[in-house]
Amino acid sequence: MESLIKSVWTNCCCCCWSFGNYADSLITINARKYQIVRLLSESELSLTYQVKSLTSGSIFGGMRRQSSMSTSNLNDIDGYDEPTDMVVRQIMCPFGDIESVSNALKEIDNYRYFKSPYIMQCLDSQVIQRRDGSKTVLILLPYLPLGSLRDAIDRNLLDGIRMSESEVIRVMIGTCRGLLYLHDPTSRGNLGSSMGPQNGMDAVSMTLSDDAAMLLDGTPFEMDMLSSHSMKMDSYAHMNIKPSNILFSSDGLPVITELGSLQKLDLKIENVKMLKSIKEWTEEHCTVYYMPPELLNLKVGTVLDCSVDIWSLGCTLYTLLFGISPFKREEQVNEVPLKYGISKARYSFPEGHVYSKKLVSVIETCLQVNPTMRPTVNELLGQLQDI
Repeated sequence: MESLIKSVWTNCCCCCWSFGNYADSLITINARKYQIVRLLSESELSLTYQVKSLTSGSIFGGMRRQSSMSTSNLNDIDGYDEPTDMVVRQIMCPFGDIESVSNALKEIDNYRYFKSPYIMQCLDSQVIQRRDGSKTVLILLPYLPLGSLRDAIDRNLLDGIRMSESEVIRVMIGTCRGLLYLHDPTSRGNLGSSMGPQNGMDAVSMTLSDDAAMLLDGTPFEMDMLSSHSMKMDSYAHMNIKPSNILFSSDGLPVITELGSLQKLDLKIENVKMLKSIKEWTEEHCTVYYMPPELLNLKVGTVLDCSVDIWSLGCTLYTLLFGISPFKREEQVNEVPLKYGISKARYSFPEGHVYSKKLVSVIETCLQVNPTMRPTVNELLGQLQDI
């Protein structure tokens, strides 16, 4: 594995590599140097690192940047002086792979555009053109040392403790507020001014500056197709809500991350070609244990909307309470086949659990097979606040 990472890094990034010693490995983003601390995660075409900044001063110069990651996470800071620890996400875009290029653009645009204390923000980004025609996208993100909700669940399991009901409700309310910002365009305020791209600039132009043209070179995408102005009144679903995609800021606020999976909805599957394309996409971007029945059993005529996130949120709440997703537990405890269990909403609660009926009922309202029977995120917020 170490040799594989070395090979990928040597071919895809501008850095100094010392085998087996991350302390000698550097990443450069827009002339700013970052030292690799450790590898956080990897997939087929991406690597994520914790890094330390080796360059003093501000990423943004004198420009006022309104980010809302929380008071300790870059909130309304003039000329923002970056923290020591950050995260770099490296995405490799092979030559001729138009989909990976467009996905990289979209992910950066999402991080830049959706500005909420409950949604991950982007600090900087750069596109690197390779001699072989491939491109590498580097995205600089805040490092949140408290880790993810999945980390918290695992720690509690190891320590034999459980999260209090009040803390569970607080985490779920914060997560719902992040989803509300994605689902409901009216919750975003005046996106043309303080909450949107600065000075009315196109989000991709602002995010990538001169690199945007290079990234789009050789693809059929036009800048105006990716303009954030088209995002103002659209509803977006995250499509992969799960405990590992909810991080905690240093203030303890839940922060939704992994915005590369965001999709504009409502979406109707019109034909077999579209069906095949969406099936392939879900296999790559969605997690089966948190996937709703309509996404698991796609067919022509299926309409996908923001209720997919409500199902996933119900599975996430169940996991937070009991340490395992509902359909994985049913598969293990009662030998119910996974696909059948999800399709029929076949799950059960551990006997003798200590949580209130009102909190458990939140799970039940989310895990409805019929998407139209699930609450909206606004309704879910009200339900949680009433407990």
